[in-house]
Amino acid sequence: LPLPPHRKTVHDLILLTQGTMKRSVGLEMFDVQQDSVFLLQAGSITATQEISNDIQGYYCHFSTEFLAPSPLFHAVFPETIGNAQPHYVLELPEQSLDAVHCILKRLDYLYKTYNGMALYRDVIKSYLITLQLLAYQDDSVYQQHKNQEEIILEKIKKTNKKSPYYRFLQAEVKIQWALVKFIMGDNFAGAWSIKQAYHLLCENKAIYPHFMPNNKSLGFLHLIFGSVPEKYQWLLQLFGLEGNIQQGEEEMQAVIQDDNLFVLETQLLLVLGKTYILHQPDKALEIIPIKESTLSLAWLVQTLASMKAVKPLVLLPQTNNPAPQLYSPLFDYLKGEIALLSGNYTQASIFYQSFLKSFKGKNYIKSAYYRLFLIEWLLDKPSAFTYLDKCLKYGQAQIEADKNAEEIAKKREIPHKILVQARLFTDGGYYDKAWEIINQLSEKDVNTSKDRIEFFYRKARILDKQGKSKQAEVFYQETILRAGNMPYYFAPNSALHLGYLYRDVFKDKNLAKIYFKKVLSYTHHEYKSSLDHKAKTALKTI
Repeated sequence: LPLPPHRKTVHDLILLTQGTMKRSVGLEMFDVQQDSVFLLQAGSITATQEISNDIQGYYCHFSTEFLAPSPLFHAVFPETIGNAQPHYVLELPEQSLDAVHCILKRLDYLYKTYNGMALYRDVIKSYLITLQLLAYQDDSVYQQHKNQEEIILEKIKKTNKKSPYYRFLQAEVKIQWALVKFIMGDNFAGAWSIKQAYHLLCENKAIYPHFMPNNKSLGFLHLIFGSVPEKYQWLLQLFGLEGNIQQGEEEMQAVIQDDNLFVLETQLLLVLGKTYILHQPDKALEIIPIKESTLSLAWLVQTLASMKAVKPLVLLPQTNNPAPQLYSPLFDYLKGEIALLSGNYTQASIFYQSFLKSFKGKNYIKSAYYRLFLIEWLLDKPSAFTYLDKCLKYGQAQIEADKNAEEIAKKREIPHKILVQARLFTDGGYYDKAWEIINQLSEKDVNTSKDRIEFFYRKARILDKQGKSKQAEVFYQETILRAGNMPYYFAPNSALHLGYLYRDVFKDKNLAKIYFKKVLSYTHHEYKSSLDHKAKTALKTI
C-alpha cells in the first residue's frame, strides 16, 4: 500500500465491522471507520491508501447491468439521473446498520453456498425485480420483466440437486413472483405458483428435515392455508395444499429461535401474518421490537401492524443522513393515512396527491380520491364533491378499501361530520380526542337512523380501545339492538368485538362463540367478507 490509482468498472460497497481504511477518490481522501458504509460509483478513479491490521467487514462489487433494473440503484446512485456526488461515506443509525449487515451476511452466505457468482447474481436479481414491481405496481414494467421468473428458475435447476437450497430457492422465487402476480391481477397464475412452491418446500422438508430456512416459507404458507374457512378447504385439497395455524406459527418460531440468517425476515412475515391473517395486530407488535427508525422497511411493518391495532402512528422520521431508502408511492398513501387519522388534513392531502401522481398501479386509487373528498368536506371546501366523481372514474374496485370508496361515492351518503372525526381519531389511536369529539353530540342531535346507530357504535369502539370493557359491552349491545337487520356493518362488527371481549377479557368462551357466530348471521353489509373471515378465524382459536 498504497495501491496505484485505477478507474472502477463496477460499483463498490464497503461495510467495515472492525478497523479503518483510507480511500482516495480523485483528489479527495476519505476515512472509512468501523460501522460506516462507503459507496463508490463505477467510473471513479480511486486507490486504497491505508488499512488497519484488524480490518474486517464486507467488500462488494456490483455491475450496472445487475443493479439497473431496480429503483434501489437510483436511490444509491442518483447522479445517474444527474444530480448528486458519485461517492458517499455513510454513518448509519444503529437499526439501519443492523439491517445492512444482515443483508450482506445473507449475500455472503448465498455466494459461498453456491460457489459461483452467476446463481448468486440471479437469485438477488429476482429479489430486486419483484421488490420493484411490488413497490410501484407498474404493469408496463411487469410485462417487461415477467419472463425473468422462468429464466432464473432454469438457472437454479442447473445447480447441485443434492443441495437443500436446490428446491428451497425455487420455492422462494415462485413465492416472490406469486405475490407480484396477485398484485397485478393474474390470480390464477399466482395461485399455481404458490401450489408449486408449497410442494417444493414439502419435498425439501421430507429430504432435509433439519434444514431450518425451509420452515420460514413453509410455516408462512401453513399459516395462510390454516386460516382458510372450512367451506373452502375442499379447494385446498383439490390443489394438494394443507394448513394449520398452530403448526405454521411453531415452524416460524423455530426459525426465529435458531438464530440464523432468516430470523429478521421470518419475524417480519410473522408480524404480517398475525396482523392480516390471524387478525391479532396487538400480538404482532410483540414479535419484534421495531422502534421508530429511518429504516423504511421497519417503519412500513410497524405502521401496517399499528394501523390494524389502532395504535398512535408516526410519520417516517426525516433525517439528514444520506443513506438510501427503499421508496414506494404506497409509502405516500400510508403517510396520508397517518396524517388524516391524526387530524392533519392539509398534510394528508399533500401525501395523497403525491401518491396519485406517482403510483402506476390500480389499487388504492379510489380510496385515495375518497379520502381527498373527506379532507375537502371536513374543511368545508366546495371542491370536495369533485373527488367523489374522480373516485368513480379512476382506479379499480378489486380490494376492499376501493370497493367501499366506490360504494360511498355512488350512494352520495354524507355522514355527520362529528361522527366522521370521531371515527378518524379512533382509527388513529387518539382515543381521548375521539371521546372529546363524540361527546359534543347527543342522540337527539343526529337525524338519520344510520347516524343514530353509528353514534352508539362509535362510543362503544372508543370505550373498548380505552380498556373500559364493561361500558363498551353496554354500547355494543345497544348498537346491535338498534341496528336490527339494517345493512350496515355496525352491528356485525359490534358482535365481533363482543366476541373478542368475552374471549379475551371476560373469559367466557361460550358467549364468545355465540357472538362470533352472530357475525356470520348478518347477510348484507359492506364489510361482510373481512368480518366473516375474522369471525371464522377467531372461532378456530377457541
